[in-house]
Amino acid sequence: DKGDKGDKGDKGDKGDKGVLTQNSKLKTQNSLPHSPLPLTLKIALFIEKVRFLVIGQNN
Repeated sequence: DKGDKGDKGDKGDKGDKGVLTQNSKLKTQNSLPHSPLPLTLKIALFIEKVRFLVIGQNN
């Protein structure tokens, strides 16, 4: 049952208020069914999305 606690990792995204609007746009575009991904994988994917947006805007 402790494996279910991994879903709480989604709350970490709220900490980045600087990319809150970008994050909300991503969630609307990538509104896929919630899959039980490992917490580290969720964080890695989130970081990659943010990096992609930041790099895209800087160009």
